[in-house]
Amino acid sequence: MIQLQLATGMRPGEVRIMRVGDINMSADPWEYRPQEHKTQHHGRDRVIFIGPIGQDIVRPFLKADREKHLFSPAEARAEFDAERRENRVSPMTPSQRARTRLADPRKKPGSCYSVTSYARAIKNACEVAEIPTWTPNRLRHNAATNMRKQFDIESVRTILGHATGFTTEIYAELDHEKARRVIARIG
Repeated sequence: MIQLQLATGMRPGEVRIMRVGDINMSADPWEYRPQEHKTQHHGRDRVIFIGPIGQDIVRPFLKADREKHLFSPAEARAEFDAERRENRVSPMTPSQRARTRLADPRKKPGSCYSVTSYARAIKNACEVAEIPTWTPNRLRHNAATNMRKQFDIESVRTILGHATGFTTEIYAELDHEKARRVIARIG
């Protein structure tokens, strides 16, 4: 999800609800139209283009069921548990072997990430890696900044789905290196 956000500049809410049925893979680049998005109440259509890098990220998550979410915490948890069992070094104790899972546990992973569960997963990963924590919205800002360094404001505005270039300029951080080059040339 993180890599896809960086490659496309999509919002955290858009990446977490992705389904195969929302992606037009016959277009080049692919077109993802989220079933709901931040500006739909303004009557705006949201199209997120997924180029070759994003397509490579998405492919392993494509499912036969077009209505299932690509990124599922339930599937991620099952994968994590299976890997832990496979890599287990110590023998399982008899009490662990006899233990049965609750039929309906109080907390269980959902079919797609919520806003808070996605942010919490990133926070936990940052803590494990012992790096400063950040939020998924930071990825959109990073993508905007990187795109703005290479392309014109109108293209970046369209990619991010902003109504005006002013909003895009807020997202894209100042490019001090570009300012240095300009000043070096003019004065």
